[in-house]
Amino acid sequence: MSTRKQYACDLACRLVQDQYGDAVGKVFKLLVSKGQLQLGDIVRGTSMNPNIVKQALLILIQQNCINSYLQPGEETLRGPRPSFYLYEANTDRVLQIIRMDQVLGSVAARLGKALDKETRDSISNTFISLVQAHYVERSPPCSLPPPAVRPHPNSVRTRKAKSAASNTEGYAADQAAALKSFEELSFEKQRFKVPAELALEMFMSDEGDERAASPDAKMEDADGAGESAGGSGAGGSGAGGGRGRKKRAAPDDDDELAIKITAPAKKAKPAVVLWRVNNDEFNRRFRHQAIVGLVREKFDEDAAGVVSAMLAAGRPFESSVKLPPSLGLSVPLCEERSVQLSEDEASSPAWRGSASYVVNSQRVIDLIMLKQTEAVVKARFDVAGLRVFRLLALRGQLEQKQIADLAMLPAKDTRELLYLMLQGGFVMLQDIPKTADRAPSRTFYTWRVNMTSLSDSTAAQLYRSAGRVWQRLQFETEKEKDLVALIESAKETRTVNFNLTTAQRQAVARLKRVNEVMETSLAHLDQMIAVFNDF
Repeated sequence: MSTRKQYACDLACRLVQDQYGDAVGKVFKLLVSKGQLQLGDIVRGTSMNPNIVKQALLILIQQNCINSYLQPGEETLRGPRPSFYLYEANTDRVLQIIRMDQVLGSVAARLGKALDKETRDSISNTFISLVQAHYVERSPPCSLPPPAVRPHPNSVRTRKAKSAASNTEGYAADQAAALKSFEELSFEKQRFKVPAELALEMFMSDEGDERAASPDAKMEDADGAGESAGGSGAGGSGAGGGRGRKKRAAPDDDDELAIKITAPAKKAKPAVVLWRVNNDEFNRRFRHQAIVGLVREKFDEDAAGVVSAMLAAGRPFESSVKLPPSLGLSVPLCEERSVQLSEDEASSPAWRGSASYVVNSQRVIDLIMLKQTEAVVKARFDVAGLRVFRLLALRGQLEQKQIADLAMLPAKDTRELLYLMLQGGFVMLQDIPKTADRAPSRTFYTWRVNMTSLSDSTAAQLYRSAGRVWQRLQFETEKEKDLVALIESAKETRTVNFNLTTAQRQAVARLKRVNEVMETSLAHLDQMIAVFNDF
């Protein structure tokens, strides 16, 4: 397990334990360390009561902290074995707990903070808007097969598969994998589909509102009311002067039979559909906001508008968060998309004969990562360290004397600064020997910056720092739990005037100040984690 994944798993386990209790946290920690497990393996691994383990699994599944899969039984000579369920920890969704404030802010900015009237129609309209914007998706059913585990390229299984590519067994295995993924493809088609009952109900309610509001409908209702009043006041039957309504003829036996045959059957109870927040869509939108923000900072508002239009045009065609290029657009289409961005988000193909342009998203994300790394280097090693880091990032491998001359620093200070940065993992030292004995006197030592390893180490440190900030926040809250409980009880009972001592007021002010600092730091760390890991 890499350092980044280790710190991410530690933070996820701490979040689950603090949010849902020790028993749930113990089950989740076992799934993180062991991978996919059955119910019996979880009971044996945690040494807990099976009923408690089942309740913990229900809580984790309800909160989307774990994934549940149905493993079909293997075929044997005596027939297929019984299928069983597998449970797997989903650390990526657990880590989104820190990002919930940003998610709610994004939804409020797009759809409004609250409903005007908390009626069924307004709630249904808002829910359909969330589904159409892909903010909400259907929860995957527990009957999906587990994902195929891909072996390492250098493993024995992979080498055997390459040598036996033309074998019938390998072909059968590929076909079995394709059949397993069919259920996932069928779920993808239903992922953002609004239930037919809800869509029909909203259509009928909108049609009824429009009919009630239209003047023609009001005139028809008035005419119908007048005719009924005239027919009842005339006192005559259907032949009485033609004023009253004509009586319908009695239906024949054939008509009664036809009515009975065409009578609607009893409506079946609609299936229960579970929904959840689509974190991938929010991460995609946050990535677009980060890209547009960097373009706005480096160029101007017009360039940011063009890039935003190109990203919005390609959003319906993005299948994953980490998608390097955007949709290709020509210059006239870029101008058209910039004007019509607020009205329509559908894209159109590029014009024939015109040059097509794409947004190099990976390049922009690399620039954002470099900017964040430079900020960390400047905070830890001052301006001199930032100068040395930029010099190595631009010029490649350099010797210590060259770095001192180009950075205009004393040789002693340069040496101390380079070794401090080497200890922090920001630079790397490489020896180039002249002879085979690798004697230090006959060896060149060069310094360089490896952005790939630096990004991995920075991401790991971000997870570690976020875990420490979260732990400090929980410690401060637990330290003043009696005071917090007193304030919460006063809010529940709506007690306006309740006495607090001077020490309690100071403790409340300190807790509020500490919470603000910790939450702000956690939000800033989460933004950097998103850049180095999710984008």
